Amino acid sequence: MQRETIRFRIVGTKRLLMHCGRLADPLDPITQDLARLTSKRPKTIADHKMISKVEWFGSLWLHDGAPCLPAEALLACAIGGAKVLKRGPQAAAGLAIEEDAVLVYDGPTDVDELWENGDFLFRCGVKVGANAKTMRTRPCFKDWSAEFTASYLPSVIDREHVIQALAQAGVRRGLGDWRPQNGTFEVKQIE
Repeated sequence: MQRETIRFRIVGTKRLLMHCGRLADPLDPITQDLARLTSKRPKTIADHKMISKVEWFGSLWLHDGAPCLPAEALLACAIGGAKVLKRGPQAAAGLAIEEDAVLVYDGPTDVDELWENGDFLFRCGVKVGANAKTMRTRPCFKDWSAEFTASYLPSVIDREHVIQALAQAGVRRGLGDWRPQNGTFEVKQIE
């Protein structure tokens, strides 16, 4: 079976909040740093600032040191859009996104400069446990876009349904953390 491809350009309609899965891995060095910092009692203001910084760096989606949209996140988003169209199983079986998409935004390309800039972070109180609240820090991109290629098996899902699935995903599902209040997008270009 021959796969066909579609090149997409998506443009964010709401800010993108990143949250990389690496923070769930207890063997990851950033997760270990975060655990060491959060277990300290009592915490100083400097400790809270360092927790925020480590959490921000640990949440970044990176490819070759640059912010990106992971292929896995794009695929999961597209499959979610296909489910709205009652084509979830077809998309899961016939759709593939194999390369991360470089994130396009107006700002520093160096991640240390992104952190120092301050415009690319989002802090919010979140409920943990029954009554406790803690602050979380996420990488935030207000104006963003990306280009990527999706491949599909026409015998399983047709081109038009792939396009419709991604369009639905952009409106109803979004990418990143705390969606669909964040991370929604429009499909602007299809080749």
